[in-house]
Amino acid sequence: MLESSGPRQGSIGPYKIVSRLGSGGVGEVYRATDTRLGREVAIKVLLENVARDPERIGRFKREARVAASLNHSNIAAIYGFEDEGDAHFLVMELVEGRSLADRLKQGPLPIDDALAVVEQIAGALEAAHDAGIVHRDLKPSNVMLTPDGKAKILDFGLAKALDEESPAGALDHSPTVSIHLTSPGMMVGTFPYMSPEQARGRAVDRRSDVWALGCVLYECLTGRRAFEGETATDVLAKIVEREPDWGALPARTPPRIRELLQRCLEKDLRRRLRDAGDIRIELERAREAREWTSTGGVPAAAPTRRLPSNVPWTIAAVAVVAAMLAWFVPGRNQSDAPEATRAASARPLKVDVTDPGALRFAIADVASIAISDDGQTIAYLGVSPTGSWFEGELCLRRADEIGVMQKVPPPEPGFGISNPFFSPDGKWIGFSATGLYKIPVTGGQPVPLVERRSVGGMKGAVWTERGIIFAPAAKSGLFLVGENGGVPEALTIPDVSKGEVSHRWPAALPDGRHLLFTIKKEGITSFDQAAIALLDLETKKWKTLIEGGSYARYVPTGHIVYTRAGAIVAVPFDLGAEKVTGSPVTIVPGVMTEPGSGAAQFAVAAKAGALLYVPGGPNIHRHELVWLDRHGAIASVGAPLEPYYQPRLSPDATRVASTVFGATDTVVVYDIARGSSVQVKSAGNTSLVAWHPDGRQLLVSSDAEGGSAQRLYLTPADGSGAPRAVAPQISGLQARLLATTPSGVQLVVQLENDLELMSLDGASSRQRISGAGEVQPGRPTISPNGRWMAYDADVSGRREIFVHPFPSGNGTWQISRTGGDVPVWSPHGDELIYVHLNELDRTLMSVRVTETPSGISTAAPVEVMKVPNTTDIVGFSPDGQRFLAVRPVAPQFPGDRVLEIVNWLSDVEAKAPRH
Repeated sequence: MLESSGPRQGSIGPYKIVSRLGSGGVGEVYRATDTRLGREVAIKVLLENVARDPERIGRFKREARVAASLNHSNIAAIYGFEDEGDAHFLVMELVEGRSLADRLKQGPLPIDDALAVVEQIAGALEAAHDAGIVHRDLKPSNVMLTPDGKAKILDFGLAKALDEESPAGALDHSPTVSIHLTSPGMMVGTFPYMSPEQARGRAVDRRSDVWALGCVLYECLTGRRAFEGETATDVLAKIVEREPDWGALPARTPPRIRELLQRCLEKDLRRRLRDAGDIRIELERAREAREWTSTGGVPAAAPTRRLPSNVPWTIAAVAVVAAMLAWFVPGRNQSDAPEATRAASARPLKVDVTDPGALRFAIADVASIAISDDGQTIAYLGVSPTGSWFEGELCLRRADEIGVMQKVPPPEPGFGISNPFFSPDGKWIGFSATGLYKIPVTGGQPVPLVERRSVGGMKGAVWTERGIIFAPAAKSGLFLVGENGGVPEALTIPDVSKGEVSHRWPAALPDGRHLLFTIKKEGITSFDQAAIALLDLETKKWKTLIEGGSYARYVPTGHIVYTRAGAIVAVPFDLGAEKVTGSPVTIVPGVMTEPGSGAAQFAVAAKAGALLYVPGGPNIHRHELVWLDRHGAIASVGAPLEPYYQPRLSPDATRVASTVFGATDTVVVYDIARGSSVQVKSAGNTSLVAWHPDGRQLLVSSDAEGGSAQRLYLTPADGSGAPRAVAPQISGLQARLLATTPSGVQLVVQLENDLELMSLDGASSRQRISGAGEVQPGRPTISPNGRWMAYDADVSGRREIFVHPFPSGNGTWQISRTGGDVPVWSPHGDELIYVHLNELDRTLMSVRVTETPSGISTAAPVEVMKVPNTTDIVGFSPDGQRFLAVRPVAPQFPGDRVLEIVNWLSDVEAKAPRH
């Protein structure tokens, strides 16, 4: 048995102590030999003040058990937690080498070494966060560097187990520093690496680890801490109120790393990077590109002017396109430098965040930014900090001025602006909304060019000498309209015999005769499988130039640039010969793309030699299927994260079917018990309508017949058979569900202000099945016994829940009292739940329902729980105690800032030389 104090010798349990390795605020660490397995281990023996507290020991054991489940090459393994008499100790992997803290005492790491080390740490955090474990105490002294260059994180997830007051010591020496505050919260962490929320004693999640990782990266690059002070109070004040000294970063620090650091060290949780995996990817890309070796390095400068702490962070989160604060090579005036000596360099575009009318940058499944050919004017879509894309305005500003020059609201409320594009002379800008419009850059009223019914979901436009060429819809060819409007002229019709679905994202070539555009093909799962074609405007014939890519643009160096795999790539192009003459080369990695439409968030100013783009990658709006219990606990169903839309639970509640958005929309079925998914057979863009009552088929709608028509089909839910067309005169937008009636399985459809019943073949007469007096009844759902239909409808400007006999009968009962929608029956039909909406959140309400001889009786609605505004309820578990729900996952890429690369064409020529 070891002594309780002083240097330990001898053995503890089966472990023979070899030497003392160090100590911290909660324990002493020893090198030891496991005599049972014959291996070297590290043992952390808890100090007496910790070991005497049974509650803390119990908590520590639980956390150690969870942390021991991690298996990652950059995480030091935990072998177990053991007791020997009054001693409690942790048995861990022995990591040879020295701590990162000891290495940093010698000064900063070289940039490539710093990025390599932090990339490994980020990978370890990514794995732990995916397992639901947060470190909470990441710092250089908790990272070991092995002799072969590997980084290993120690003490993973154990800070949570020790969130009690620890002995005082050096600010960076204690594994966990906890200080009770005068408020109910408490701080947990090590002072210089605490996040602002930790410093304020608030809840901690993976974003606190992201903050600490940013602090570690900053220290690796500079050799100094991001937040320093003589006392704990000084340090905490700087964490909460001040910025790091950005000027301390090496002059050769790549712009993407400065950007990354800024996102990691955002004080506002809503703007901070959420995923360590994104950090790992950015570091990996920066190391692969070796940007710090370029002559176009960026001198040290503060990346962003921050707001004082008393300014609301919702204003500080305003996006990013305003004053161009250029970071040039010191001592060089780039505008006067010879063209051959200019180096490509990035500069972020900011907004004047002190302007209370500023709008945050908005990303949608469309083109969101534009720049005039001379590089003097930029345009972007903006919304208020609390608004949605459908309320977005078009923001115009000069490149050399701070603030927005002009804001253009949507011509019709509720229809957001998108797809901005400039006239060749830069005096006008066009855009789509409820139609196609143009407006003078200097101000004025929007001028309609193409009426609304001719433009639905426009997919790009370009202003040429011949007029404006645009793709009016998701399934269309290209059309030409005069710059003052008129009747559009068809230029192309997709060749369905070759699998062409649509032509989109047109871009002009300098000869005035040719045009580049993207061909969407039947059944593609990604626009990396699309094609780029060349159109002759005289003959109206086109040919494919590039297989695999989208959103092509021509640049004056004689190259076509386009997007593939979340990057801008370039390929040499001979316009005279009308062919590409080389292989594609990545020019700018990490660019925001839109997988559902093939759009990319970049714009080219050809004359100015500038590139405007949004950093990121494929903008996939993923969702998670979860179970909610009546106490608000959340548990994942286990289904893959996908862009789910309106999922539906099977009649036996064992499977979930859902539309999945993508380059081609599909329908998938997830088996909850088996944990497996299958895609049902269909053609074209397919959307789920409802489950068949037999639980073996799905009713889906598809545009496979061409155009904008949506036909209905029945298709096997197990993916085993082909779809069968039904109800030819009913569209997918009208269909609501299938239900069993005395006449057999029938289709419930929504027509104007009625819910009606009809046969699947559409041959029999229709029967009105909703109550009288409601407006726009919708979301019908049939009770388990098949005798009642619940639905929501508008009453005096507010939606309420109603129940009506099904398929026919007298009487309509109003279930909700203060608003509600999306009703769902319980498995036994004795309860209805629905969602009550207000401006701040959603409340899940429950109403008990009892059948009576004269109809039904209902109890008063009661609140079940609050649910986030972005969470939708899908159905009940078989026992009626849990609710299936779908909720959005934080985006992989924030898409809230814009970068401009000046003189970028020199990179294009260097990386993709013409032969």
